[in-house]
Amino acid sequence: METENSNSIIDIWKERAEVLISKSVEIPHGDHSYTAKVTALDDDGSLVVMRDDNTLEKIVSSEYRIRVID
Repeated sequence: METENSNSIIDIWKERAEVLISKSVEIPHGDHSYTAKVTALDDDGSLVVMRDDNTLEKIVSSEYRIRVID
């Protein structure tokens, strides 16, 4: 989908989400949450985070309510 100024929705999201790179975030998961550091934005717009155990994970759902902690 394109917007009036010819930028795709994904491009607009990436531009807005760029400020999250290198930020520590808290991510809810079921009854608990975990902390991670945002390492990148994937081509599909998902956030790539590194968990405390150094595993990488893609956050692709809009149902997450991620909270920046630094």
